[in-house]
Amino acid sequence: LNVYDISEQNGLLFNWGLGFYHTGVVIDGSEYTFSQSGVFSHTPRDLNGSPAVFRENIKLGTYNGTIQDIQSIISDLKS
Repeated sequence: LNVYDISEQNGLLFNWGLGFYHTGVVIDGSEYTFSQSGVFSHTPRDLNGSPAVFRENIKLGTYNGTIQDIQSIISDLKS
C-alpha cells in the first residue's frame, strides 16, 4: 500500500495520527488507485503531475493470483 500526503498540513497532523491521504495498492508492478474517474492502474509512485507526495509503503502481504484475476476484479469495481 503506497500512502501519499495530499495536504501540506500532514507534516503537523501526522504526529497526532491525523492527515489527508491518498493510497494505491501495488500488485505485480502496477499501482491500482481510485479517483473521480474510477479505478485505474499506473506506474507505482507516478501520480502524473498530482501534487500528492509519497509518504510511505505499508506491506500488506503477498498476492498469489494472476494478472487476469486482478483485471477481472478491477472490471467488477468499475461497474
